[in-house]
Amino acid sequence: MAKVFKDQHPGESLDMFSERKVSPTESETKKFGEQIDKFVSFLHDNTFGRDFSVKEVRKCGSLGKGTAVRGRADIDLVVIINGLNSVEDLKANRVQLLESLKQKLKNSLGIEPENLKVNKYMYSLTYKWNGIEVDILPAVDILSACGSPSGIYEAMKKWKNPRMLLSSSQHLCRLFSSTSSRKSRSMSRR
Repeated sequence: MAKVFKDQHPGESLDMFSERKVSPTESETKKFGEQIDKFVSFLHDNTFGRDFSVKEVRKCGSLGKGTAVRGRADIDLVVIINGLNSVEDLKANRVQLLESLKQKLKNSLGIEPENLKVNKYMYSLTYKWNGIEVDILPAVDILSACGSPSGIYEAMKKWKNPRMLLSSSQHLCRLFSSTSSRKSRSMSRR
């Protein structure tokens, strides 16, 4: 096998090179797993706001897809919220939802977000949690709300603003990860 990268050993496959130099180390993977489990448990065990609780948490992003890069990974958690039945519900409640979650995390864990994004189409909180960046993206269980992938498609066709489509990936993560459970880890409590 021809050498492709500077630090690649002679005869080393790209998979082996990636495992040795690019993929997170075993200790990084273990640390991420432990921190995700702690953070997810906290989210499940605590309601926030009047009507909001966590239905399910999906690990997404590079860790969820198995494409994380050593020393550069963060944790992206899509948090599917009980009490929201549509993207419009989330949009109408986003400020209250994020403020309630922010207060709960501050009061219980003593952490405050480094970044709070609330605009027309994107809602997220970014935290430093034990040295790891954690992005929390609230979402609606759009698959249950619409009944099927074709129902989701029909609902999306009715959205008037195309930017809503571009910022809707967190609502669709359940759809995509349900077809590839090997790459995504679902943590739910009903």
